[in-house]
This record gives sequence, structure tokens and C-alpha cells, in this order.
Amino acid sequence: MLETVRWLLTAELVGLAAFPIAYAAFPNLSDRAWGFAKPIGLILIGLAVWGLSQAGVLPNDAWAWWLSIVAVAVVGCALVWRRRSELAAFVRRNRTPILVGEALFLAFFIAWTLFRVFDPNISGTEKPMDFMLLNASTAAQAAPPEDPWLSGQSVAYYYFGYWMFAGLGKAAFVKTSVAYNLSLSLVAGMAAGAIFTLAYSMVRRDGGNLRAALLAGAAGSALLLAVSNLTGWWELLANFRLGSHGFFDWLAIDGLERSAQTESWRPTNFWWWWKASRVINTFDESGVGLDFTIQEFPLFSLILGDLHPHVMSIPFVLAGMGVAYNILTSKEEWGFSWVRKNPATVVVLALLIGSAGFINAWDMAFLFAVLLGAVFIRTVRQRGQTAAWPFLSALPLIAIGVAGLLAFYPFYFGTLQTQIQWPPLLPAEFGTRPVHFFTVWAIPFLAAGVFLSTVAFRTLRPQFEWAWGSISGRGEAGGKPEIGPWIIGMAGIGLPYLVWGFTHLEYRDGAENIHLIERLWTVLPLGAAIVFLFVTVMNRARAGKNDAVQFALLLGLMALYLVYWAELLHVHDVFASRMNTVFKFYYQGLIILSAAGAYGLWRWRLMHLKLTRWALGASLAAAAVGIILLAGSLYYSVAASYSKAGEGGGDSLDGIAYIERRTPEEYAAIEFLRENASPGDRMVEAVGGSYSEFGRISGSTGVPTVLGWPGHERQWRGSNELVTPRIADVEELYLTADLETASALANRYGIDYVVVGQREKSKYPALNVEKFDTLGVRVFERNGLTIFCLKAECP
Repeated sequence: MLETVRWLLTAELVGLAAFPIAYAAFPNLSDRAWGFAKPIGLILIGLAVWGLSQAGVLPNDAWAWWLSIVAVAVVGCALVWRRRSELAAFVRRNRTPILVGEALFLAFFIAWTLFRVFDPNISGTEKPMDFMLLNASTAAQAAPPEDPWLSGQSVAYYYFGYWMFAGLGKAAFVKTSVAYNLSLSLVAGMAAGAIFTLAYSMVRRDGGNLRAALLAGAAGSALLLAVSNLTGWWELLANFRLGSHGFFDWLAIDGLERSAQTESWRPTNFWWWWKASRVINTFDESGVGLDFTIQEFPLFSLILGDLHPHVMSIPFVLAGMGVAYNILTSKEEWGFSWVRKNPATVVVLALLIGSAGFINAWDMAFLFAVLLGAVFIRTVRQRGQTAAWPFLSALPLIAIGVAGLLAFYPFYFGTLQTQIQWPPLLPAEFGTRPVHFFTVWAIPFLAAGVFLSTVAFRTLRPQFEWAWGSISGRGEAGGKPEIGPWIIGMAGIGLPYLVWGFTHLEYRDGAENIHLIERLWTVLPLGAAIVFLFVTVMNRARAGKNDAVQFALLLGLMALYLVYWAELLHVHDVFASRMNTVFKFYYQGLIILSAAGAYGLWRWRLMHLKLTRWALGASLAAAAVGIILLAGSLYYSVAASYSKAGEGGGDSLDGIAYIERRTPEEYAAIEFLRENASPGDRMVEAVGGSYSEFGRISGSTGVPTVLGWPGHERQWRGSNELVTPRIADVEELYLTADLETASALANRYGIDYVVVGQREKSKYPALNVEKFDTLGVRVFERNGLTIFCLKAECP
């Protein structure tokens, strides 16, 4: 309990320290970015300790983190000191949205903290990997942290999220096994506060009253963090035996079948809720999956409990979207003069761009695309459409982006290793079945789509009327369209399709020309929607529109484009399929549609006042459908949370307490190394497969072992060059009876501690223990688990 209070208070202090900076950087947000203050504060203090520790100026220690918090507060106060009375007056006038935003933050933080009490175990899936990276960042004396699963090498993964949360744990004096679970809770809370700020500001800008804006902000939090896809409906039907076996065979969601009998109000088979993240697939006649993909959504991620980069990045992505909104709605002319006049915004923007790829590499291009879209729209609004506008308007943003990359120079140009192979893009062999697409996207598309499609129709209606009049010979009624936006929009969807066609014919065995036509028809609806939204945005920009509708249109356009790309192309990574591309693109799309959907729901309600009877009936019918779909989604949210919490078997926030219950000797060994291992010490334990218990002692302590999960190290480093030799060397170290060989191997890897427990004995049955008694001394023994110390001075 005390650790949770310290953690929460420290996070609040970080937010308070950074709020003056957010206030100065986001002048066009109605609450002046109160909901972005915590993520921005974490980036600022994280960068300070990361950069200064790497330069040898400060250690990665608790006092350094507190010094950075104080420094951020001082900078913020200096930034607004001359406007302190203005700031105080603003807070008094806006105390209601600030309090509601903070209440949402606390509500989601507390709710997920309570959930984690019931399900705290850092076990299964990629939790051990995430815990390892959190411990690596905590144990490091300076950046970059040494990889606990590849001793002697720096972490090659994008680790800044772990670094920030590890630093918060240090500052709050919270041990990592508790900080892991509190980090998930904090991500949920910060995401709720961030999307509240964005949706609230959009509604207030367009004339919404306080109540409507507060409700829109709350709706954004719910859409992002409490709503699932439609798998809940299919699970509900299957559980209560509603629907034939043929229906579920046609639905073809792996593992989802009609129950033999109804046993409970929810499915009771183990991890039944997992299927919601594995909806999209294509099966051959024998039932083998050909197009395995992942479609996580934030609620699923929080239930699962993996502290993964795509989860940690949510509030930071939303803050980046907030900068795009701030730029789009600014009245000042965009250009380098804007950069000079808005130093606080520029600095925050640069750090958000620079940190995006360091927190979750997939987010950098996406965030830059959203910002570029906002800049383009502004340029069209201000200067009209010219041949040079896309290039000229991008230059200041590119300069800011380069500055952001340089702020994190040691990572991008030193530590980072990419998985991308040549060619960087490959064709998606399979397209998504309509029923699967509907299952994943129905709710977010409905929430945002009704409003966006209505705006598009109203904006483009004069052009449609002109085209129809020209074709039918009835005269050129309406407004003659500008051909430029239509050409650019069609080029925007044509380019990915042409790349798909070329790579399909070039790299796909058995590819035929007829496939190009077949795939064209499957992606044409998405492509057409993208073109219509793009032309709508450009037409409204030329008309001088400067409202939140433009931003909602931009978000909808980006979401559609992400999905469109995932239907055609995938990043050529180690997975050799579109699995990871669908995973990351869909996740980003869900985040931005949650904000657009919250605003869209408010606009949808307003539209009823101006609709004809027929249109009003259609709108109400769509609302009824949405309520029905939402009911099934919330069924999943409740049932899945209840099931996972019930399976957790926890009673505290300590994520490794289960080890003490199951194998107390291993828990004691972990505690021994935590207390006695010195900075720079290294160890060795048995090497085993990914997603297993192998590497658990090194991962739980941050003391680097020779090799942990080989499969993940291959992914991070793009080859087996460092991995394969170590597998053989660890095996030889445990099995050899030759003292010189064992000593040479121990010296090669700088091994200070050797673990010999049940995993080592099972992996290496002929294990020779006696040599370690000669090479070192036994410093820990309990119930068959021994730790040998090979150092000159042992604890």
C-alpha cells in the first residue's frame, strides 16, 4: 500500500513539475494540456538522467531522478514566471475540467491497480522479457543498460519506456516487481487523462458547452480503455449455444466454437479471452492457418499485463497527437517564423518525435505522418494550393524532427539495431475477410464514421451534383470540383497498390496478373473512403476552416490509411508475415479513432437537430446498432477482466511473489543476488526457449547472464552472430569436467556467479558440479539450488 502511495505521489509531482511547460507549449488546448503533463514530464526527466548518465555526469540513481524533477519544475516556473498570475487565473477558471481529467486519471489508475492485485504474476507470454528490461534499466549505473540476457552487450531494443518507469520506481523507492504492475496502472491512468484532454479540447473549440465537453472526454477514455472488439458477441452466442456449428465454422475465429453446454454467464475454458486478439486468419481445407495476425486493443493489453512498448507508448502518442492538434488550430502562419515564436511547443514537439521511436519504434513514422498532415492542412488553409506547398511546409517539421533525433543521438545512431530486411516491404498474400474486419473495426468505425461520412457528403455534395449533371446532360448544377485534390488522393492510394502489385509479382511464387484485379476489388472500398476524406479535408482547408472537425477528419484519414496499408503490404521483418504490421498499425488506428470517435459522438448528437426526417431515422437506426454492438463489447470487457483476475491467484502487487510460493529456493536466490551482486557483476544460468522460465533469475535481478531467450535476442539483433556461439559455450561450461576449459569460458564472459538449480540439471543432465567448487565457493544453497561465486571477494 505504501509503495502504491509513493508511486502515485511521485507521478503526480512529475506532472505538476511539467505542467507549466505544457501550459506554455499547448496554447490552443482548452485545459492547456493538463492530461499531457505527466507523459511530458516523464520524457523530460527520463531524457535528463539518460543523457547525463551516459555522459558520466550523473549516475542512474534515485537522487539524480529527483534532481531532474526539480530541474523540470524550475524550468517550467521560469518559463511562465512573468505570466504566473495568468496561469493562476486559468487554473481557477478551468478547475472543473482539470479536476475531471485528474479524476479520470485516478479512476483508471486505481481500477487497474486493484486488478493487478488479483493478477500480479510476472509470468507467461512476454512478461519475463518486459520485467528483464525494467530490471536492466533499474540496475544500470548509466545508460545504455547492459542486456541481462546477453552479457557484455547493451540492450538492443527500444527501451526508453522501461527507462522512464524504472526511474520513477527509483524515485519512489518501489522495488521493480511492484513497479512493473504499477507501471501498467500508470499507463492506463495517463492514457485516460491524455485522451480526455484531446477530446475535451476539440469539443470546446467547436462551441460545445462544459458538460458536453466533459462527457466527450470521458467517452474518449471509455472508447480507448474500456471497449473491446466484437468477439464478445461471438463468445456470448457460443457460450449460450446461440448459433449453429456451421455459423461458427464460417466465422472461423481460431478456437471459437459452440459450447457443448451452458455452465456459466461467461466462458470458463482457460484463457478464452485470448481469442479476441487473434481474430484475423485464413485457413486451408485442413484447418491450418495461413494468415496468422495479431489485433490487440488497449483493454486486452491491460488484461494480459505485458508491459510492452506498444502499451507504454499510448499516452505519449496521444501527447504527440495533441501537438498536431495545437499546430492545426493555431492562427499564426506556419513556417520557420512559427518555430521562432513558439519555442516551448517546438522543444516539446522535438522531444515527442525523438522519444517516439525510442519508446516504440513503430510510432515514430505514424506520429510524424499525423504532424505532417496537420502542417499540410494549415498550409493549404493559409496559402492555398500550390505545386510546392507539400514540400515547403514540411521543411520546418523535418528540422524539428531532426533535432528530436539528435536529442537521442546515442540510441538512434549507436544502440538501435533494426529487424527490417531487404526489400523493406513485402506484399500481403491474404486479405482480411469482411466478417473479421467487421469484428475488429465495427465499433470504432461506427463511433467516428457516421459523423465523418456526413461531413464528407455535405462537403462534396456540390461536386457530386456537378458531376451527375455533366454526365446526365441536365446541366452543371453544384460546384465544379478542383481536380488537384482528387489526383493527389488517388495517387496516395495508388502508390501502395502499385508497390503491392510489383512486389507480389516479383517475390510471390505462383503470382499471376489476375491477382492484381482480384486484390484491387477487395481494397477499393477502403481506398475510395480515403480519397473522399482527403478531398474533404483539402476542400475545407481551402475554404479557411479552422475547427476541430478538420482534426477529426485527419485522424479518420490516418486510421483508414493504416488499415489500407496493412491490407496490401507488410514490413519485411523476422516474422516474414504481416502479423506484426497488422498488430502495430491496427493498434495505432484504434488509438486515434478513440479520439475521433469521442468527438464524433458529440457531433453526431448535434447533427440530429438539422437532419431531415428520413436522415434522422437512419441516424437513430445507426445509434441503435451501435448500442447493440457496444453491449457485446462490454460483455467481453467485464467477463474477460473477471476471468483473468480470477485466474491470477494474487493478493499483492508483487509480481514475483508467486515464485516464493512455488519455488521458495529460487525466490531466495533472486533476493540474494539483488542484495549482494555488485554493479558490473555477471552470471550464468541455463539457456532455454522463449516464453519459458529460463533466464528468470537474471531477468528478475538485472544481473546479466551469458544468454537468456535466444529467439528474442535474434529478433532484436537481426542475426545469430552473437547468439549461437553462446548456446554452445554455456552448455560446455556446465558439462565439461576440464577445469581449464571451464575457467577460460568463465573468464571470456566475465562470469562472477554460476547458478545450478533444477533447470540447469534438467537441461544438462550430465552436469559436472564439482569443478565449480574448485573454481569458486558456494555462497547460496537451498533445496537443491546452489549459487557459486567465482570472484576474488565473495559475499
